[in-house]
Amino acid sequence: ADRVFGRDRRAILDVDLSTVDDRVEQERDAERERLQRSLADIARRQNSIMRQAQDSDPDDPFTRALRGTYNELDTERAATHTAIATLDVAENAEPARATAADAALLDSLPYLAANLAAAPESLLRQLFEVTKLSLRLDFDGDHVLIGIVLPEDDLPTIIATVEQVGEAIGEVPDQRTSAACADAVRAPGRIRTCAPASGGRCSIP
Repeated sequence: ADRVFGRDRRAILDVDLSTVDDRVEQERDAERERLQRSLADIARRQNSIMRQAQDSDPDDPFTRALRGTYNELDTERAATHTAIATLDVAENAEPARATAADAALLDSLPYLAANLAAAPESLLRQLFEVTKLSLRLDFDGDHVLIGIVLPEDDLPTIIATVEQVGEAIGEVPDQRTSAACADAVRAPGRIRTCAPASGGRCSIP
């Protein structure tokens, strides 16, 4: 009610974004860049070895040494790819953090001033389903992360559902942001989302 459909939703999210600790992400990105540079160096060295081996006698000790060095580099290359894959798994396991650009999608939604708890259960269920509401309980931290997904293609359906909820609780949602909805639907990319799930989605904590 406050963070998604409230009038202060952008201000609330802006405050959250200003306090985000992204040191882990920065360290992961720096490590990925280092590994990518290592892969490029390995490829360069292997190509150099291949050129030297092509001009040498296969039975020459120098050529055999080149072959051994090439194989060692190939082992290092495979290990580097594995390290990058491990970074990808760790990144995908975390919710992607919202940015100022992602937060602009909130402007596409109508405002609701009334408490959502006053809406009929059937409409609430419909709203939760269309926004793919998820709740993730952190037993260690004793708190719940509540998230929704806002695919651009489904914005008209989401807005229509919000209007139904507003009518049911005797409130007409403020539609002054309808122009922003049109811009969001035409924005590049298939989906821009705000959700705690992984895979290119952004969390609204």
